[in-house]
Amino acid sequence: MTIRNAGRGTIAGALAFVMLLAAPVQTLADEPLVSYQEEAGQDTYEMELFAYVLIKPGDSGEAVKSVQRRLADLGYFTNSVTGNYGSLTKDAVRRFQIKCGLTADGIVGDETYKRLFADDAPLCDAQTPAPVQTPAPEEPSYEESGSVPEFGGVLKVGSTGSAVKSAQNRLKALGYLSGSVDGAFGSGTAAAVKAFQIRCGITADGNITFETHILLYDDDAPRAGAAVTPVPTAAPTVAPTAAPTVAPTAAPTAAPTANTGSSTAYPGLLKYGSKGDAVKALQTRLVELGYLTGSVDGAFGNATRTAVRAFQGAKGLSVTGEVDEATHNALYSANGGDAPDNGNFVELKKGMTGDAVKTMQQRLKELGYYNGSLQGTFGDLTQAALKDFQTVAGLTASGVLDRATYELIYSSRAPYKDYDENDYTKLTQGDRGTDVKRLQSRLIELGYLTGTADGIYGSGTTAAVKAFQTANGLSATGTATVETQQKLFADGAIGAGATATPKPTATPDPAAYPTLQTGSTGAAVKTLQKRLIELGYLNDTADGAFGAKTAAAVRAFQMKVGLTVSGIADSATQTALYRNDAPSMGGAAQPTVQPTAQPTVQPTPGVTEQPSPSTAPIYTTLTSGSTGEAVKALQERLKELGYYTASINSTYDSNTLSAVKSFQKANSLTVDGAAGVQTQTRLYSNDAISREEAGESAEVESNTPTAVSGSVKKPVIGEIVEMDWFANVDGFFNRTSGTFKVGSTAVVTDVKTGICYTVRRMGGTNHADVEPLTAFDAWQMYRIYNKNWSWTRRAVVVTVGGKNIAASINGMPHGGETIADNNFVGHSCIHFTNSRTHGTNRVDPDHQAAVATALATDVAALNAKIQNQ
Repeated sequence: MTIRNAGRGTIAGALAFVMLLAAPVQTLADEPLVSYQEEAGQDTYEMELFAYVLIKPGDSGEAVKSVQRRLADLGYFTNSVTGNYGSLTKDAVRRFQIKCGLTADGIVGDETYKRLFADDAPLCDAQTPAPVQTPAPEEPSYEESGSVPEFGGVLKVGSTGSAVKSAQNRLKALGYLSGSVDGAFGSGTAAAVKAFQIRCGITADGNITFETHILLYDDDAPRAGAAVTPVPTAAPTVAPTAAPTVAPTAAPTAAPTANTGSSTAYPGLLKYGSKGDAVKALQTRLVELGYLTGSVDGAFGNATRTAVRAFQGAKGLSVTGEVDEATHNALYSANGGDAPDNGNFVELKKGMTGDAVKTMQQRLKELGYYNGSLQGTFGDLTQAALKDFQTVAGLTASGVLDRATYELIYSSRAPYKDYDENDYTKLTQGDRGTDVKRLQSRLIELGYLTGTADGIYGSGTTAAVKAFQTANGLSATGTATVETQQKLFADGAIGAGATATPKPTATPDPAAYPTLQTGSTGAAVKTLQKRLIELGYLNDTADGAFGAKTAAAVRAFQMKVGLTVSGIADSATQTALYRNDAPSMGGAAQPTVQPTAQPTVQPTPGVTEQPSPSTAPIYTTLTSGSTGEAVKALQERLKELGYYTASINSTYDSNTLSAVKSFQKANSLTVDGAAGVQTQTRLYSNDAISREEAGESAEVESNTPTAVSGSVKKPVIGEIVEMDWFANVDGFFNRTSGTFKVGSTAVVTDVKTGICYTVRRMGGTNHADVEPLTAFDAWQMYRIYNKNWSWTRRAVVVTVGGKNIAASINGMPHGGETIADNNFVGHSCIHFTNSRTHGTNRVDPDHQAAVATALATDVAALNAKIQNQ
């Protein structure tokens, strides 16, 4: 056992020494070794019976994994073996302790440890009682008793009880805590702990670890001083000679105005991309309140935006991530330090409705757990999303927004869902489980299924899926394929009773594109070739000469989309080819959609009255490339509301797309640029928020990198090696201790072009989630994808840790991010041999095919491409 702070202070050193003396001595001759092996033969683990180390909530590592595996063998633990000791593991331990007649404290102490790994350890059965949450007897606080409390485990946000109360009393006595002493470890307590840790010069993580515990109760524990106290006060007092703690626009002696309660003047709107002293003051305040754990650098990036959103959610404000005057005043108000505000907390559960539910749904959607509508109704879909969040966060998956969940979900520590584009798995009749229940909930929401979501895929669910597929232009098989579910959970999903946009017409306007065929030359041919290369049909250069390779590529595309296979790029072929949703060579075929001449609904421009339910219009989903009267009406309504400023041309072009995205952003809809049922219903309603009313909140952050200069790291590729993800996860790919761990960088080289860019790993357990390190790296990656982000797999070589590893990437920014100002909103994925998707835990065949391509790459040719880029 290692005591990191053995030399810090008299009490710390003494206690460390006592712990070393108390640790059981391991013998070589007398202590038996017991091995356990799972039935599948995949995991073998050994535990020396008396090599005892206290294992408790908050711990992580191999010892925790061994405990979880043993509990799983005995039937007490039914969740994934993660090596993280959370509430689920604690409950399993307590069930085992109850079964054995031990003290059910959820901590693997000496007796529990020996009993757990004994040959006669009892199995869990149906009669094993669940642990009863009985409150611990109230103990006198440190300030009352004067004795140092025994360290009983790490205390952090979500912890409760007398140990927390003692710590709060101590922090209050030392001047770090200004809030109430209630025995509940919230973000206000975490902020006080951080302030204390900063003063002591130790890691400031806001958790009361053993080291923090020792220092906190030391007689010489430092008191909060005016110069270093980061604890929020009701109204910071600034002396006339003191440097201002806010933006330069706020005079040092300025007092809050009577009507706002703010402690400093409003410097103007602050949002993503803002920089300067005002942002630095904002970040300082967010750190004080416990919402921000990053650096105070004066740059409003993703971490700051997430912290602002968390604060807004906790205070019941509009969750925009931007600091308007209302948010500013709330931040600096007298109760700004209670994060979240105790007065705003309301326990939420299934069946409830209202703004609090809507705010929770929006937060779950931001974090990637919720795919439903923001209706403010707590139904099955919302409950499943909340349970998913609680499971990932290590909380009890109750599906109820309790106090612990509330404090975490609205904090900057809330975990994003670790997912990618394959977060769906095919479901068919006979399947059961949470995925089926989630599917049914969405079908109920859209009106295809009645009754309750029971998680059983029966004939009724099959019929509902068929009805959805028919209405949305999919093949009506009744099987919920990945494509079906992606469309089902999209904002543009067509509800029951709506009409799908028809399949392509056989004869589009012949004048739209000139016919190109073998022998044709010029700019039009070059453009055609570039598009074919981009989609993966042509493996050649765009030279403007229509030859045999180009004709073969055209035939392959025509076959993919179901057109006449002629090898001639006629108007119909080019219309399909240049659509935004044109399928790639390795992607699923998507028939080109040509809108009908007459739209299903023709809303009169200027009409803003909400139709009654009995006469509600049936909206056709409109996307890039759509044309006709419905698009014209859409543009006119967007123009009326101030979002669309170009000419009315009845074509869903880039100007229309931008206007729709801006409208969606301002009206709290999913920002995907598709004018689906929900978007149009809102657009033509009295409740539609205009561009003028929305102000800065209507601005949509761009995910289109721009050309920037930079220095390319050009690796010299030697042997390209294959590395199995799970066979090497502990030594190389482990996210916390491996060579390619979170925070480490690697150079990615595209084998087809030789273009290189640098990434930093941000997470991922089944594969690596990465971000381009800089804006230049994002531009390099964008070039690889011919300046058009897509999910298309690309064969790459990843150079890291002295190895050149065959891998595969996708090029669609998605999910959370940790790097601001790199012109890449989200992250992308790197798959290696046998790595899996996060959501469905399956090997993706397209990624594995790209890995095989990278492994077979000619090294000399690749190095030549690298040097010539």
